[in-house]
Amino acid sequence: MSQPPVPSSSNASGGQTAARRGTHAGKKRSIIFTRPRDQAWTCPHCSKTSVDIRRMCGSCLSPEPNTDTAASASDFQQQCRLDLEPPESTNDPGVRLYKMPNTHRVYRQFVEPLGIDGSRKANYSADPRPGTEEEDGSMKINAAACGTTLIDDPSDDLDEPLEESVLPEKRDTATSSTQKTSQPHQLSTKSSQYTHFISLPIGKLPAVRPLAEAFLKNLCDFLEQRCGVDGASNSNKPTMNKQKGGGRFPVRYPTPEDVTKVDKLHITLLMLSLHNEKDVEFAKTLLHAFEERWNSLLNSESEREVKNNSGKAAGVRVTLGGLRVMPNRGKKVPDPRQSGVIYMELHNTDVLRRLQDLLFDTFAELIDNQDEANHSKLLHLTIINKKWSSDPKSRLFDATEVLKCFGNATILGVQKNQDGTYRHDVWVDRLELNRRFIAGGSANEYQVEDAVML
Repeated sequence: MSQPPVPSSSNASGGQTAARRGTHAGKKRSIIFTRPRDQAWTCPHCSKTSVDIRRMCGSCLSPEPNTDTAASASDFQQQCRLDLEPPESTNDPGVRLYKMPNTHRVYRQFVEPLGIDGSRKANYSADPRPGTEEEDGSMKINAAACGTTLIDDPSDDLDEPLEESVLPEKRDTATSSTQKTSQPHQLSTKSSQYTHFISLPIGKLPAVRPLAEAFLKNLCDFLEQRCGVDGASNSNKPTMNKQKGGGRFPVRYPTPEDVTKVDKLHITLLMLSLHNEKDVEFAKTLLHAFEERWNSLLNSESEREVKNNSGKAAGVRVTLGGLRVMPNRGKKVPDPRQSGVIYMELHNTDVLRRLQDLLFDTFAELIDNQDEANHSKLLHLTIINKKWSSDPKSRLFDATEVLKCFGNATILGVQKNQDGTYRHDVWVDRLELNRRFIAGGSANEYQVEDAVML
């Protein structure tokens, strides 16, 4: 029996050559990517003929009708429907928001809108395009226009504790030309480039303000009298303490300037990097999606113990008490003699932890670095932060005197009724999305981007 001729590489067609890939033990192996021509079908979306073995259009990748792939796609469209509109403030048709009905999680999709005739739109936002289109269809990039889209985020020292701060009024706002032309990927690698945070606004609660203001005032008076803060004596003439190795290091005490204001008292739950308005608007959408998920969790029969533990239908119970020192970056054990942050500890945090876990799950798409974000899981209420000082050289301080006198301090809520006035744990009824570095109504509070009720 004669064997059929095997076409050589010189007379084999392009399709035959593409179909035969790889050799094994001297034999050629055929890999077929297409179906027979009699099984070709016309795509209803792009009107092109396809013989793709994947049962989808080889041009537009649309699934072949009357197949399991098409059924799966239709099922996905039913389960993941486009029922959220982009925020009006963005005015950007290139963003679509999807919400899964079973989990209430929200996802965004970036699309390039098309004109009525199906052609690509030249301008679909209020911002100018960073380039001009040439006659041959190529794009000429305008470097000056690209530079205007960069967002200048004030830098911070990486060796400091992970803590949000408002820039002091005395700090120089001018930046050098090298800082303005920094590479975006370099900015995103620093934890100090967090631009927003989600928090529980403790100091804004009417029931908390009286005792909170009294505590902060007593602390400031103590720092002025006990720690010897009179003019410049604290920063210009530091004392010296001995280290374990025999050396000495300068000791500075915290000043009233380092103490937080009552309107800035908050519990940080999540730090975010939102470097453009699209991310900010998406974060607002996720915040309202979290509100829906949290209410659904509280209303579910299996989670009734959450309400029972809180003892209240609305709001989250927070128990505060005891001052602690936060470890400096790179150190696991805090040293009260060299401290940068003093915070108030939280107790009975089971419900609050559940709320924070759900918050992390809702904002998963906006969390760039999970390890860095986990630092905000240390639930605390910042009382003293050296980064609020106008003296950039005076970073660390000795907190031993403060801990000795205020180590058992607490902040409670005050409520009046027919039986008189009584104190109770703090009840927080709302969650805020705050912006770092930029003050809101006054220099003593953070700017609120959005808020939801708990």
